[in-house]
Amino acid sequence: MPAPRFFHYAGILILFAWSGVLLYFYASGRVNFLLKGNFQYGPLFGGLGLAVMGLFNLFTAKAKVDCGHDHDHDHSHCGHDHHEHTHECDHDQSENDHEHACDHPHHEHAHDHDHVGHSHDDQTIPSILATMVIVLVPTFAAANMAQNKFSVDALANKGLYSNEVNALPTEKASSSTGTDSDKYTLADLEKQVRKSDDGNFLIPVPSLFYSAADEELADVLVGQPVETTGQVAPEIAENDPDGTRLRFYRLFVSCCLADARPIGFSAEFGKAPPEFAQDSWVKIVGEMTYPDQDGRKVPVLKVKDIVAIPEPKDMMY
Repeated sequence: MPAPRFFHYAGILILFAWSGVLLYFYASGRVNFLLKGNFQYGPLFGGLGLAVMGLFNLFTAKAKVDCGHDHDHDHSHCGHDHHEHTHECDHDQSENDHEHACDHPHHEHAHDHDHVGHSHDDQTIPSILATMVIVLVPTFAAANMAQNKFSVDALANKGLYSNEVNALPTEKASSSTGTDSDKYTLADLEKQVRKSDDGNFLIPVPSLFYSAADEELADVLVGQPVETTGQVAPEIAENDPDGTRLRFYRLFVSCCLADARPIGFSAEFGKAPPEFAQDSWVKIVGEMTYPDQDGRKVPVLKVKDIVAIPEPKDMMY
């Protein structure tokens, strides 16, 4: 197979390979760990688009097309002059005897279709194979080796162990209570938040985290039973001097895992915490406390009960 045609089919193979990777991530559900909401359809449409491009190139691989330059030759530039030859034969010939009876050479030349500065054979099969390896090996390696979660170090770099609640934007709960008093009360909480069958307030992790920045809401939540779900990770010594805590968090995502930010706080057990695999999903029932740390309140969930749960379908906020 000529190198240019081999190069063409190599490009088609690369298109199908990329299409397969994108469609695999969508069909396998791995996209749910990487993208949020409507962004999850991106790999589906992208994979289908690449597949269509590959099929188009495959079906038109043998079509003949104009290469974009003129193959007509101007004989005035081939390096010699084409003179019109006129002569008289020194022997007689009848009108119908023969077309030409002269015995002398006439000028002939061959056309060379190679054009300076243009070639259709500038690729070699080894170079094409090397290109395919460079393009495809990292693609398949990344798809196979990529994890659907962050390491503890990556989460730490994204702020997992930060307790700076007051530095983050928040809206005071009392601004939307609808009560006659400006002060937020337990009655307001009961109107706004659902309870479980056991009477626990069902409050998501981000809301519990930001509650430390709202003094009135924090005062109401102290001592109230709350129930929430999230993931657990080891707590660092700075936040756990007695070795009785785990880090409890959820990922907040705008569009994709690349911009994910962990939001969480300490879960206090009062004793050595139970062992869970990193990033395990759990349901915790407990009470919120807000101890002072470096002059500000930080949220700490005092655990009464903790159980492992299956990973939820929508794992990101």
